[in-house]
Amino acid sequence: MPPFDAVLFDLFDTLCHLDAGPYLEGKRRSARALGLDPERYFQAWLSLQDRCQVGALLGVEARIRESCALLGRGITARELDEIRGLEEEALRASARLHADVVPTLVSMRARAGLKLALVSNASSPARELTRRLGLDPFFDTLVYSFEIGSMKPQAPIYLAACDRLSVSPEACLFVGDGNDRELEGAIELGMTAIRIERPDAMEHYRRHPSDRWDHSVRNLGEIARLLEDRQFSAGESIS
Repeated sequence: MPPFDAVLFDLFDTLCHLDAGPYLEGKRRSARALGLDPERYFQAWLSLQDRCQVGALLGVEARIRESCALLGRGITARELDEIRGLEEEALRASARLHADVVPTLVSMRARAGLKLALVSNASSPARELTRRLGLDPFFDTLVYSFEIGSMKPQAPIYLAACDRLSVSPEACLFVGDGNDRELEGAIELGMTAIRIERPDAMEHYRRHPSDRWDHSVRNLGEIARLLEDRQFSAGESIS
């Protein structure tokens, strides 16, 4: 079989880890500042996830405002500015790259002709987050659901990456933790899907986990073997 032309990476729980401690404490601080019950505020925030990730609700301020509206509370411009700062601070404090990310991306960038894409179900703050984490220079294109208006496992978000890279789905390796059936979405387009096992993922945002993939790895560095040899048996775990 011909070599892979591109590797597509998921972002959250694949490359970027969110530490539940500071993240959830940030939500509690926002709720307390607004005089709201922290659990109800967080549930309102979560309920807006899909709207934010398809671009129907853009920006942290819009999500804060809508969360308050769901709880029957108005919000002033001064309050909105304060809560936006708390939310942005919480995201900064909780986000970090997994230890295997930079070495893997450096190695892949050194492979002549191999193209890399980020393909993420994400709301608009993800664009600044990837820049701050230093991910942007590693990728030929960054594809976010809030810009495309399509979320994995729907085909358009994967195909947008393929179009930008000028590659066919069959020539792509897709790497993700399997949230939101993303691995099945890749497989249905003819991509080779690899599940990265991340046991410390934040459970609050996990739903519809994939139950199909071609390979499973515990470290992104293990993917190198697939890039060197496409002759493998589907369903085999790499160890």
